[in-house]
Amino acid sequence: MATLQQVKDAIAVEAAEVKTFVDSVSPPPPPPPQPVGNPTGIYVAGSANQVDLARSFVRGYLLRAKWSDLEPTQGNRDWSKLDAELALADSYGAKVALLVLNGPHAPAWLEAVGAKMFTYTFKGIPNTKMPVPWDSIYLNAWTDFVAALGQHYRDRATISFVRCVNSTYNGGEMQLGVGSGAKGAWAAAGYTDDLVLSSWKTVLNAFAAAFPSKPLVVDLHPMFSGEVFSDDNGSVAGNVVSYGNSTIGTRFGVIAGWWSQYNVSTGYPEMFELLKQAAMTSFGMVQFVASAANDPEAFTNIAGTTPLDALTGAIDLALNNGVRYVEIWNVDIRHPEFQLLLTETGVDLSK
Repeated sequence: MATLQQVKDAIAVEAAEVKTFVDSVSPPPPPPPQPVGNPTGIYVAGSANQVDLARSFVRGYLLRAKWSDLEPTQGNRDWSKLDAELALADSYGAKVALLVLNGPHAPAWLEAVGAKMFTYTFKGIPNTKMPVPWDSIYLNAWTDFVAALGQHYRDRATISFVRCVNSTYNGGEMQLGVGSGAKGAWAAAGYTDDLVLSSWKTVLNAFAAAFPSKPLVVDLHPMFSGEVFSDDNGSVAGNVVSYGNSTIGTRFGVIAGWWSQYNVSTGYPEMFELLKQAAMTSFGMVQFVASAANDPEAFTNIAGTTPLDALTGAIDLALNNGVRYVEIWNVDIRHPEFQLLLTETGVDLSK
């Protein structure tokens, strides 16, 4: 009869043989992908063509897609449009910033499966519907979609960063309401700062898990633009940013989609403070509020502002506050007077 020690030795030998066999057929998993560098440079804010992307100062463009197009029926995702767009970007040698629009661009089937919807007027279109951001049915559907999006695209090098979005007024920025009536309508729907902040935490957790090595970005807006409400001082946006910083770390940044000299001082001063903080601790990004060529006075709120003053003022303001990523509208990318200036700005530190 074998001794206890002999039995232990035999088990150890067998275990070693099993491990050797497993190692021979199942190599150890590769190390997790390393985070890509923080995005920098000039990107086109709208759809870009080969001529735009051939400019020496253009690094990439903002690629928008609608959730409703990508998941037309629940659980059935169609990636063909995104795949084609990314293949086109690859052929141009361009990067893309990925933004899947939510809010009014959420799929109609959400309401059919019981998600609570909010009805409002969007860009003059009455009876537009968006999911209530703290509704559990909506959040489950959106986070499931984000997980599938990450599974499909998390390692795609063409994507330089991903915009984290929730159900919001336009589906890409942070605000829930614009103009008169928004405050009362959302209060009637049960709005509280805590509810919407909780929904944002769920959304950020989903994006962080889906894209573990990509930079992640949120838009900066108060919940209700131009109205006195509980978030008038930007507290929800500040808490969303704090949560992203604490849970995602230095690959989490912010973007100001309202960038102009006037908005920095008057329109969104609290958001500007958040942007400056992000530029120091991780990264901050901006998108021009309008076309400098077509609407230069939107940048300064001063009659007689020239297109060149609007453009140079906005770029200088960004650079002076640590911002190294700027989204500029197509018409400005193509404007002959701006071309030499944009080539020489030094915004793109990564090329």
